[in-house]
Amino acid sequence: MKCPIKETIAKSSKLFDDVLKQDNWDKKVDKLFEIAGKLTDDASVKIAQKNPQIAKILSLSKYGREINNILDDFTKTKMGIYAHAKRVRDNLSQLNKDESKLLFKAMDGEIESKDLPDYLKQTYATYRKIIDDNATDLVKAGALSEDKKLSNYIKRYYEKHLKENEKTKKLLFDEFKARKDLTYDQRVGLKMIEDSSFAISKTIAEQKVQLLRANILKTFADRYAGDKMADGLVRISDETVGGGIKKYGALAGKYVPEDIANAVKEADLISGEIKKFNHWYYKLIDHIKVNVTVKNPFTHLYNFGSNFMLSYLHGDLKYLAKTLNMLATDKKAFDKLVNEANGVGLNSMLNDLEGIKDLKVEKRDGIFWNLARLAYFSEGSKTGDAIRKAYDWEDKFFKLARYKKNIDAGMSPKEAMKDAQYAYVDYSTHFNGTLRWLDKSGIMPFLHYSVKSSPMVLKTIMKNPGKFMLLQAGLVGFGASSFFGDNEKENLFKPSWADSNKFPNVFGIKSFMDLGNGWYLNSGRLVPGFRFDGFDKLELSGGFAKGIWNVLAEGKSTLGYSFEKEDDGIPKKMYKRIAELTRNYLPPLTFGRYGQDVFKSTVHSVAPDFIDAPKSYNKKDDASVGEILSKGVGFRKFQEQKEAQQQANKLKKEYKKSVEERDYNKQRDIKNKLEEYKKYSRAKNIKLNLSLEKERR
Repeated sequence: MKCPIKETIAKSSKLFDDVLKQDNWDKKVDKLFEIAGKLTDDASVKIAQKNPQIAKILSLSKYGREINNILDDFTKTKMGIYAHAKRVRDNLSQLNKDESKLLFKAMDGEIESKDLPDYLKQTYATYRKIIDDNATDLVKAGALSEDKKLSNYIKRYYEKHLKENEKTKKLLFDEFKARKDLTYDQRVGLKMIEDSSFAISKTIAEQKVQLLRANILKTFADRYAGDKMADGLVRISDETVGGGIKKYGALAGKYVPEDIANAVKEADLISGEIKKFNHWYYKLIDHIKVNVTVKNPFTHLYNFGSNFMLSYLHGDLKYLAKTLNMLATDKKAFDKLVNEANGVGLNSMLNDLEGIKDLKVEKRDGIFWNLARLAYFSEGSKTGDAIRKAYDWEDKFFKLARYKKNIDAGMSPKEAMKDAQYAYVDYSTHFNGTLRWLDKSGIMPFLHYSVKSSPMVLKTIMKNPGKFMLLQAGLVGFGASSFFGDNEKENLFKPSWADSNKFPNVFGIKSFMDLGNGWYLNSGRLVPGFRFDGFDKLELSGGFAKGIWNVLAEGKSTLGYSFEKEDDGIPKKMYKRIAELTRNYLPPLTFGRYGQDVFKSTVHSVAPDFIDAPKSYNKKDDASVGEILSKGVGFRKFQEQKEAQQQANKLKKEYKKSVEERDYNKQRDIKNKLEEYKKYSRAKNIKLNLSLEKERR
């Protein structure tokens, strides 16, 4: 007979071991988040049913999750299409200019394919078949009428048209149009692009995206559309776009829930449909975002640090090293991995900031404008392209490493990429319309990132509690933990914008950590997710919109501090306000804050009377170039005695008021507080005037 006690212990041990198994625990956490997601969806449905107006304002939908899944596939597949098109372009770019032009003329029907050199005939046959097959598929999908299907088709592109379309910053393709009846000489006169690498790859991409769009519209039609009107349904327009083709494909003339109609519009499924965010103001906000992130080398350091911390929590550091080693030792294998990942939708935050980029021709201008674009890190300039590539890969490399890890674990490429995107923030997934507006309007300028990253970070922490506690131990050791640190003590010696509460972010890392001798590091920027206090809480302080209003309307800094004097005339006020805007919202290292200060410091060292140098932390000495650049990296030196005395003086004023009001409880509380200040200041060897003699009178 078995001993019941031993049997119970054995069962308990097995149960404990099962719970601790990583796969088992991960599934439990996933299930928990799945339940939370379902509860959120159910709550959205109830709100939408009981309060339609509130649901409309908040963009709540009972079809939310289903819509998201369809649109996620649309976005990722579209990314894969452009990745493939880029490979086509790279392949054809090996042809010289004359060969490329000759191939284009054959594709366009200007010359017979038999007149091509033998080494180009197979290339011609390959791409001719691809484009013709795509056209046939478009006819079958109802996205192209049979009579508009052309032989020897290749879309013609003109430089003027492309330059105009570059301003949109997005891929919004129009319907297949019949070619204009122009002679070859007339087309050349209009600067038709005869680069086959550009024209062929772009034609294929446009065909594939149009086919994808038609299939997605059919998916919506099959799942949600009906032929009869009912409450809550709206009719989709059955307008045509030429040749009898319906603008809304299979949805044309059908009745669908309003949520579905809005989703179709919000997802850029229909070319030219989205006008909401094409307003100059939204473009300005996007431009500012790019200036202060992509064009800010210091942000790149924090972006890398944030991803590295995620990599540690995810357990991806080993594969990060493996992928880096592959890049260094086997470039061919690395490129193959990248191409495979691109084909299933690899993307980065750059896609969210500037949109998915189309294949473009290079712009050529004069020397002055080229230099200006170099300094401004403009797209198309060497500096602009280099800094964008770096920013792009700061996200992509971590996603690529996890993708490789997932593939080796037996996942399918699509599943592996979906997980990798989620683990390092997936910007391609559908985003709530209201939250998107708050992000795009600049009121909460990085809300997209915060909303997508915070749940992921929480889930990762829950899946890896051991690693998270090790991280906390390290933070405690370095004095950076807000969960276990004395925040009140540190906040006394910092300006209010650098304060940390107990929960400044999901990781519990202080917004500014004390390095000693008055120096602090902006450590809060090293972690992903929402930031609930400190200098970086743009999502909770009005963001760029509030900053621009502060400067233009009130003559204050973006943080709300006054920089104008009462006797300043209008010209001087305007100058100061423009200067403040450029300091904060132009590329920081050149035309913005640090570039301006480095320029002033350098010129002042040569010609002291010509321009004033920026001041050091003590507001007396001139700041050195090293000191200026250290701010960009996140180092700040605070005047601890001054900051602490200011807070003590506020308490002393409150004490005086409590004496007048004979509020003895408040007097006692203030005295206790000042005693704590005395203790804190002694620890830092700082002298404060904490006497209440004057206030007692």
